[in-house]
This record gives sequence, C-alpha cells and structure tokens, in this order.
Amino acid sequence: MLLISQTLLIVTFLMSGLAKIIRIKDFHNTLSQLNHSAMIVKLALFTVPSAEIITSILLFNKNTIVYGLILIFALSLTFIIETIRILRLKKDVECNCFGTIINEKMNLVTIIKNIIILFISLYLLFNGNTVFEYSYKVSEIISAVLFVIGVHLIYFTLANIYNIINVKEDVQ
Repeated sequence: MLLISQTLLIVTFLMSGLAKIIRIKDFHNTLSQLNHSAMIVKLALFTVPSAEIITSILLFNKNTIVYGLILIFALSLTFIIETIRILRLKKDVECNCFGTIINEKMNLVTIIKNIIILFISLYLLFNGNTVFEYSYKVSEIISAVLFVIGVHLIYFTLANIYNIINVKEDVQ
C-alpha cells in the first residue's frame, strides 16, 4: 500500500505540474478568474506547477520525502481553501487540476480529491517508506506506476464522458 500511495502522489503531481506548464495560457486564465491581484496570479503561474513537479521529485528519495509530503500537504490545503472561497463566491471557475486534460470546474469533488491527497500524504508521513530504500523489486515499482497511470486514465475518461453527457443535456 505504501508503494501505491507514494506512486500515486508522484504521478499525480508530476502530471498536474507538467500539464499546467504545457498549457500555461489556460492555467493563467484559470488563475485570473480567482480574483487575486495580477502579482499573485503571476507568482502562482510559475510557483504552483514548479512546486508540483518539485514535490514529485522530492518523493523519490528517503532523505527528501518528508519535505515532499509537507509540500503536498501545503498545496492540497491551499487548493481546498481556494476552492471553498470560489464556491462561496458562487463563481464558475475551471479547475485546471490537470491542465486541460479534463474539463472540470472547481466544486465539491475538487475538495474531496484534495482531502484524499491530504490523507494519503499523512499516511505516508507516519508510515514512511520510499522506492529508493530498495525494499521493492523493479517489477513491483513498474507495476505500481502502470497501475496508477491506469487509474488516472480511467478517471480522465470517466470525467470526459461525464462532461460530454452534461454538454448534450445543456444543448437539449
């Protein structure tokens, strides 16, 4: 379970950070909708994806995993607070959690996903183990990575199907 949890966080934050960088203009549009100053938007534009990628790198090493988990905790807590703020303002804002891989709005699901990530990071923090402590075979690590990528692909597919169904209902 430790290996899957760690791999889930590594893949999630690496994909999320890279997706935001690849479609930086879309991420900028999302940040601009959050009603923050231009300086905060500009700072977050580079800080958030960089922090996500750095986090996934920190999780690879037993000497830095604690810093990565603390950074995940801080990022997830920030995402939860920001989503609650947007929901209270009754604004319709794109989530951009994974760039534009999926078209999601900031909503209760965003909060739930981040709470799950918080619990996973706490689980790892208090039950720590890393892939580089050589307690896992290479085949186990590869299996964990493929499993986690598969979970993400299923999630992305279901989210996009849900969006297609909702668009059809809105048109009718």
